[in-house]
Amino acid sequence: VLIDPTMMLQKEEWEAVMAKPKSLKTDKYILKAFLGQVSKEKEEELARIAKENDCEIIDIIDENSPHFGCGPEEFIYLEKNAFLVVTDSFHSCVFAILFGTPFVVFERDDKKLKSMYSRIETLLNTFDLNYRVFDNEIDNRCLSREYSHIEEILKKKRKEADEFIEKAFGE
Repeated sequence: VLIDPTMMLQKEEWEAVMAKPKSLKTDKYILKAFLGQVSKEKEEELARIAKENDCEIIDIIDENSPHFGCGPEEFIYLEKNAFLVVTDSFHSCVFAILFGTPFVVFERDDKKLKSMYSRIETLLNTFDLNYRVFDNEIDNRCLSREYSHIEEILKKKRKEADEFIEKAFGE
């Protein structure tokens, strides 16, 4: 199992293409990026965290949000600069890891989509981030920006991917 291709680039390479959304009117926000439905209990927990930390909740999947349909450049900006990312999306997790942004993963309530969760499980296991899976409460550990162990793992995984590609396609 190799890391996702998005992780082969350094965070500085992603930062070079990001752009602040024109619709963003706050500096402190929780980025909400759910592909599945969110239960009332989970919504209440998000509201609690937003209130306690004086954050706006920005939902990029809600068609009624001014941030709906933001492009990749804006998505990367929002991921990097969020107070917290809450998501059920694999790539949202990836960018939070790359940028050292606090994040919490919510398993999808829709049982038909649950099988897609294995990619997220593998990602969290690889980077020793299993504690970022939502378990009824978002605690201070999930709000932490402590990612000191990530860079070493990324280096190792990038090297493994480079070696695989070289062996598969090299001379």
